[in-house]
Amino acid sequence: MRVLVCTVLFFPNVSMPASADCIGDIVDAISRRVTGGPYQSITTVPTADLQFETVSTFVPPKAYAGVSSIGDTRTEVVVIGDEARMRNTNAFTGAAPAWMKLPPGAATPLRSGAEGRVAPEELRGAHCPGERRKEGAPYQFYSYSYSRQARSFNVELLVDPVTGLPVEERISAAGDGSANTAVTLYRYDDTVTVDRPAD
Repeated sequence: MRVLVCTVLFFPNVSMPASADCIGDIVDAISRRVTGGPYQSITTVPTADLQFETVSTFVPPKAYAGVSSIGDTRTEVVVIGDEARMRNTNAFTGAAPAWMKLPPGAATPLRSGAEGRVAPEELRGAHCPGERRKEGAPYQFYSYSYSRQARSFNVELLVDPVTGLPVEERISAAGDGSANTAVTLYRYDDTVTVDRPAD
């Protein structure tokens, strides 16, 4: 079992020139996350009033399970093979509702772990300042930006230098007046499984 325990840290911005090799390293790290075997991730977005959290389990390319919570609302998604199901639960409604099937085609990007993955041609302003230490251990630190739907995002990425797998990712929206940052921590575990929901 490979377990990586991460603590959220703040890394200052750096100003080093981007290079083709640097972009290649970032792309490799993102790709390894998708192909690196079963893993779990926890994404949190703290706000002034509520905290958004998503706990995801990936068994690429076969299955995915995710639970997202914001306030009193909880959304669950389970994907096994080509079938994807979802249900929403609100604390005030009592019993959990029945699972709903998602449209065809929804399953593939979710269970592969490739949903939302940044393509190499989208990368901008890549910086590779090198090693950063956390809890006494060395990690590779990268930063880059990308744009989608007229919005720009800044990303900071910590990568295990031995496995080449991402262990922490911080994404913040640029220029929208928001101070919210999505922080994702990754844990790689060959024993991770996804169970089919009961009807």
